[in-house]
Amino acid sequence: MEKLIDLKKLNVENLISEELISLNRTLKSQDSTTFQVVINLIDDVGGAWSEHCTTDYNSRFKLTPLLRRKFCTPIFWTSENFNKNLIVERTRRQVYDTVYNCKFGPPLTLKDHVQQELFVQNESININDVNELQDFEKLNRFYQKHSESKDYSLIFNFLYGDEASESLGYNNWGHKENAGFSYTRMLSIMQNEKMS
Repeated sequence: MEKLIDLKKLNVENLISEELISLNRTLKSQDSTTFQVVINLIDDVGGAWSEHCTTDYNSRFKLTPLLRRKFCTPIFWTSENFNKNLIVERTRRQVYDTVYNCKFGPPLTLKDHVQQELFVQNESININDVNELQDFEKLNRFYQKHSESKDYSLIFNFLYGDEASESLGYNNWGHKENAGFSYTRMLSIMQNEKMS
């Protein structure tokens, strides 16, 4: 309840509505499908506790049931400290995850997941704020070797790292927390530098 009150104090519904007006100027010219955007507050602290990484994965990559019902649900966590930038960025990210899944369907291979992340990050995140990734070459070798893999535990480990995998009983491949997301941000930076 405290977190719902925090969101209300930030006028979250108006913030999201304003962002959607801006996004729709671009998106309506590409696709006329209409979605209802619904805030989803997820408890990752206590009470009806949800496992953070698996819930996050599903909210990004397993959208088919929501797409059928024409819902887009940006998620917020009870463990977070909310601010206007977080609300806007999370909304943009969920909209572009939805757009990508509508166009290409759910990702199956590691390559599919990385391609979706590249699209979403290029459209919704200020990638220039990211520091250089120390493990980029190591992650790139792993990605090149396993890009066609459909092994969920491997894909999950690449994206979320060993600690998250170990907590769920999956194999580890020596990846740090959120390694795959950092990897795609570096790819975005490199691609943008080539284009400029």
